[in-house]
Amino acid sequence: HLAILIETMRREGYEFAVSRPEVIFKEEEERRLEPIEQVFVEVAQEYLGPVQEMLGRRRALMQNIHYGE
Repeated sequence: HLAILIETMRREGYEFAVSRPEVIFKEEEERRLEPIEQVFVEVAQEYLGPVQEMLGRRRALMQNIHYGE
């Protein structure tokens, strides 16, 4: 974990500051662009509902769904 690495480096004498992560937005043609991530999720059909709910809370856009055998 990052916390362990940071503590180890501090004990070895390194000095630095760590801040909370933040979203970096890009401005293009007077539009604000957000970083996006494309993911492939493969789950059993019984878990599909809860996974879709979790993705929905993150404003995910489902592009395709395929039901296996």
